[in-house]
Amino acid sequence: MASQERVSYSELKRFSLQVLEKVNACNEQGKVFINALLWSDLVGRSTHGIWRLPAYIRRIEKGLMKCPCSPLLITENQATGVMDGDQGIGHYVGHSAMSCAIEKARSYGIGAVGVRNSNHFGTGAYYADLAARQNMVGIAVSNSLAKVAPYGGVKAVLGTNPFAFAIPGSNGQGMMFDMATTVMAGSQVMKYAETGKALPDGIAIDHEGNSIRNPNDVNKGVLLPFGGAKGFGISLMVEILSSVLTGANFSTQVNSMFTDTTHPGQNGHFFLAIDIGRFIPVELFVQRAESLFSTIKNSAVENDGVLIPGEIRWRHFKENSEKGLLLDQATLSALNTLAENYLLPGIGHTPQQQPLAYCSEKNTAASPG
Repeated sequence: MASQERVSYSELKRFSLQVLEKVNACNEQGKVFINALLWSDLVGRSTHGIWRLPAYIRRIEKGLMKCPCSPLLITENQATGVMDGDQGIGHYVGHSAMSCAIEKARSYGIGAVGVRNSNHFGTGAYYADLAARQNMVGIAVSNSLAKVAPYGGVKAVLGTNPFAFAIPGSNGQGMMFDMATTVMAGSQVMKYAETGKALPDGIAIDHEGNSIRNPNDVNKGVLLPFGGAKGFGISLMVEILSSVLTGANFSTQVNSMFTDTTHPGQNGHFFLAIDIGRFIPVELFVQRAESLFSTIKNSAVENDGVLIPGEIRWRHFKENSEKGLLLDQATLSALNTLAENYLLPGIGHTPQQQPLAYCSEKNTAASPG
């Protein structure tokens, strides 16, 4: 059996909506969630894609992620706001908050919206790209479950705390930067465990400071910030913006979406949209940014020696949109177990021509989000 298989976007979307139907979450909010989830697979971020669907479904069933939810701006000024996410699915809450930030930026040049009472929101670049596609600079950050030690420490006090940044490009696919503030993202550690691979040194340590190589033992220790004190500083910045500033839970107050079966995640997020046209004409901005990128790429000895953040993601997007999403066997197995649990056809067994009669929506693979 091949280690990876391609499955069409339309089949995965159909399947995901069928599962949501089984847990009474196949509504407009559920559709936004699935779009955001599959967008991660389209751009090659499979660790934040449909692989996570079973975990989200478990939490929806237990009422730990509400769908539908009722996000509400509890404080609001012209360019700023704080949204209570009502314990909704983080993807929908995040989409709502960034959309609000974009509208504020359209009116006032800049929009900043913080979020409290949310859950895991998936891939930060998805939200930054929402702003970029509106000719804006987009920034998205979030806190997460504490599993990271500060520089010089051995106890978990911060999350992997992702930071994402995106700008528009002339081909509709601009620079897109997204990173965890750890040496390795927690989802990648889980993938190492799933495949039985040992971790490299410098990823995680135990409470005595010794390196952990077995990914199954990371929960007994802590992950490390990238770049030592520098990564710790950026992670702390993300924590302050997404939780201290917004009134959200912080540090050890955030709950795990995988192991905590009684409490919502209580994540905090922060979204910023900047209307480029208030500073410089958008066309000129794109021209200047791409001139900068050319200068940077010309520093390489060989072609593709230097890649601008987002280049590989957009290559994945093109290939996966045309050929289907690449899923590993562990993901396929987890999805087919989900299908069995809900008496649904498994992945690869749903007729492509079958219409969506239960939660109909046009396939949006060419325009995710």
